[in-house]
Amino acid sequence: MRVIQSLLIIVFVVASFSAMTITTQAASSGIVLEDVDVTSEFPEGFRIKVRARSQHEITSIAIRLHIAQQARGGYDYLKFQEGTLVSGELLWRTNTVANYIPPGTAIHYNFEISDSAGNRLETPQEQFVYHDPRFEWDEISDGSVTVFFHGDVDRARITLDTAVKTIASVGPLLGSGTNTPISITLCSTLAEMRRATLSSSRALDQHLITDGQAFTRYGTLLVLGSNNLKATTSHEVIHILVSRAGDGIVRKVPPWLQEGLAEYGSEGHQSSYSSALKAGIRRNDVLPVTHMGSLPGRPNDVLLFYGQAEAIVQMMIEDFGPDTMRQFLALHKGGAKIDDALKQTYGLDRTGIENRWRDSVGVDLYESPYQFANRPTPIPIPTRLPYTLQRHPQGQFVGSIGPNASPDQQSGSKVISDQAQDAITNLDGAPASTAVHGGFSHSEEESSVSGNSCRIVEGSPVDGVLAFGLVGMVTAMAIRERKRRR
Repeated sequence: MRVIQSLLIIVFVVASFSAMTITTQAASSGIVLEDVDVTSEFPEGFRIKVRARSQHEITSIAIRLHIAQQARGGYDYLKFQEGTLVSGELLWRTNTVANYIPPGTAIHYNFEISDSAGNRLETPQEQFVYHDPRFEWDEISDGSVTVFFHGDVDRARITLDTAVKTIASVGPLLGSGTNTPISITLCSTLAEMRRATLSSSRALDQHLITDGQAFTRYGTLLVLGSNNLKATTSHEVIHILVSRAGDGIVRKVPPWLQEGLAEYGSEGHQSSYSSALKAGIRRNDVLPVTHMGSLPGRPNDVLLFYGQAEAIVQMMIEDFGPDTMRQFLALHKGGAKIDDALKQTYGLDRTGIENRWRDSVGVDLYESPYQFANRPTPIPIPTRLPYTLQRHPQGQFVGSIGPNASPDQQSGSKVISDQAQDAITNLDGAPASTAVHGGFSHSEEESSVSGNSCRIVEGSPVDGVLAFGLVGMVTAMAIRERKRRR
């Protein structure tokens, strides 16, 4: 993302499909897709309408979407009243961060329709380009790059030429493919750009203008047609190239390297970045950019981040050569951790790379806050043994509650017996005439169960939960016995 200082805000927007109609499609199953219409309800999303018929009742209409070059897609069902001739409808929302789709993105879709007889129609895949419907869009292309615009065609040509040149010059340097499509939506005004981008920080919105935005997973760019058009276009195109060269399935190229490479290879440089960097070096106050997982929150720090990231990348390429950068990105894309990939190619980890640059400009070296932290003294954990009702070398003896327990065993079980007796006593405020043995109840007058019905196998360790569980079981049995007698 390329930013310049100002007092304007950014608001994210979603573009939309223009209305489209599909010719009638049928299958031997007898299901016919008669019409499809997709219209924008920007910024909420786009609405899909389908008319289909069959000899039997249509039971489901589903749509599958694949966005740009993404392997995974979306899947949802249209709402309709079942019948042999139906009209289905679905609003596909794109007004949240999770569902956002930038303008100019190619979207591939097809339908799956089923009826009550088990017939199924799967339509061929079609393609739409998602646009802001407020404007009439034109397009120009060269190779793998397409620019969507309205109004000034000269700016569109400048954007296209800059993108093509950047791919030709930087693509081989990074080792990224140059034939995968890239689409660019050219915004004519700042108001249009505000509606086409997502806001990430109110503080940044008040002080920074977004000149461009790259959506690397889609291969889509948004570019503001300002005086920085060439620099912004090349900067954002490089973001996509870096992502294709270095992003793995799990690990993505970190922000400092993304922004540093994009600014280093872009056509033209932002003076506010270099000014912020010079001021930071003069104050001996720079950022630990190689250890930052995202851009800082303060506007001035954002400018410093960009300038410092570019300077570190410049050192890496000029001191170690472009081949080393290409090898590093390939390792990172293959799944290597960033420090491991850096050590294999540069012989330094992130801290080593950053301190090499810091030393070259005369600022304090970076020290990890965790490097010299005092570790707490380990405390030994006592060995916990399971409770047992019989003496066992691998258990903690708590006694026996059997009717034939020895005095020693009886003393061990007194805690459990007393708890059970207290529970019975508290039932109606008077002591019960039932003694607790073996987990069940016995009475002087009448015995309903044998005291040996629940018995622990001699010599087996018993978990403490079981010992305490006996209290609840004894109490429940005693309550039931008293109710029965009443």
